Amino acid sequence: MTTTSDPPIPAGKTTLRVYSQGNIPVSTVYEFLSKIEFAYNSIVIYNQLLDERVRTLTAERGSPEVLANRLQHLWPLTPEVAARLVPDDQKL
Repeated sequence: MTTTSDPPIPAGKTTLRVYSQGNIPVSTVYEFLSKIEFAYNSIVIYNQLLDERVRTLTAERGSPEVLANRLQHLWPLTPEVAARLVPDDQKL
């Protein structure tokens, strides 16, 4: 349900509205949604890494060191790093 006060939604995006019963604090809902976003971002990154690994194996005849060296500075993966690595068109 969209009202006239809602801002325009960019192409490919949607709006999530959260309605609550039971006096759930906004901070709890925010924390929950943040964890969902981090899980999603982690899956997108994992998918990207698998795709890159296949290209690396094909191009360099199985050199795992190349990919490992590129990933070392990213771990441990934090929500902030994950959010930066996910392309805009794939973000929630």
